[in-house]
Amino acid sequence: MITSVYKAITRLKQDVSCSGIIQTWVDGENVETYTNEGVRSVAVLPLSAEFLKYQTEGVYTHKDVRVFEEITYDPLPLRSLIIKSDNTLYRINENDDRGFEGRYRRYLAKKIEGTP
Repeated sequence: MITSVYKAITRLKQDVSCSGIIQTWVDGENVETYTNEGVRSVAVLPLSAEFLKYQTEGVYTHKDVRVFEEITYDPLPLRSLIIKSDNTLYRINENDDRGFEGRYRRYLAKKIEGTP
């Protein structure tokens, strides 16, 4: 079943680079290494004021985003990075399979200051 939500998301897609994360311990310290997951076609939308109103204070801000992706790829692991074409970085904090609403997956991502 294709819903109007799915149709809206399809119109807003853009290509973004994705990087997965591998965590290893070296000499007692946690070392994060990023792997190139390739380019994915996703819709990146800002968090609404209504959404932010019901979240725990300080967890998300107006700079953070919702990322919608068709369920044609394997899901991005938590803590993966999304890099938009303007080099804005976001880290995946939550994911939610919304297949019952129209074949897409939703991620919540925090903006990270810095460059890729």
